[in-house]
Amino acid sequence: MASNLFSDAENDLEVFAGKRLPILLCLDTSGSMGHYIGSSSTKTKIEALNEGLHDFYRKLQEDEITRYTAEVAIVTFGGNRSTGKPIDVKKVCDFSRVEIQQNPPVLTAYGYTPIGEAINLGLALLEKRKKQYKAYGNTYYRPWIVIMSDGYPDGGSKTELETAKATIREYSLKKKVVPISVAIGRQNNDTRKLLSELGNGLVIPMDINKFPEFFVWLHNSVSSSVEQGVDTIIEQLLRNAKTWSDEDFFRNI
Repeated sequence: MASNLFSDAENDLEVFAGKRLPILLCLDTSGSMGHYIGSSSTKTKIEALNEGLHDFYRKLQEDEITRYTAEVAIVTFGGNRSTGKPIDVKKVCDFSRVEIQQNPPVLTAYGYTPIGEAINLGLALLEKRKKQYKAYGNTYYRPWIVIMSDGYPDGGSKTELETAKATIREYSLKKKVVPISVAIGRQNNDTRKLLSELGNGLVIPMDINKFPEFFVWLHNSVSSSVEQGVDTIIEQLLRNAKTWSDEDFFRNI
């Protein structure tokens, strides 16, 4: 199945020769994502994340702009429940249009939080896809990297984490990527500091009850950046994040 998807995604560059927008989602699937959203909720964070992904895929398909432009890759960081392995970084899907993928993955929560390894894997997938764009004569918009986590990294390599931070910083300074770092729920200062380094100095705390609003915002932002150019709308994008963010964040911007 994976090899067929890869073949379809590569052939798609030849069939639809238009400009592409790669979107890399690095998503936390550690054990804490299996916790309930609130004391009175019957829904876990991972269930809410899955629902949000489903809506995101649907909106990308329905939008005439993003249907043929946006390409999504998903890398998860957590563990593997079926094998009992506590540390597992997984390429869930490589860069391709959601029309090719058809359905979003269903994620499960287990294990630790090796975020550095996930980001480095995702960036390697991005570089590979950019080479394919070049080979097939496709141009592309500045890629988006969305990093979502509900806690401080554990179980992974410090070297991998430092490499991820340095690469994100370099790519951001050179305007090679648009990093969006999202803290799921209210985090301590150490976690926010780390996630801000992975977001090139910015981390946006997400209201834990607003997964759907986040993915609506992400779709709208991606669509707007294709139409207007991300440099002209980045401040607008941040202010529009009020729909899903912890409002305390916006007191100083």
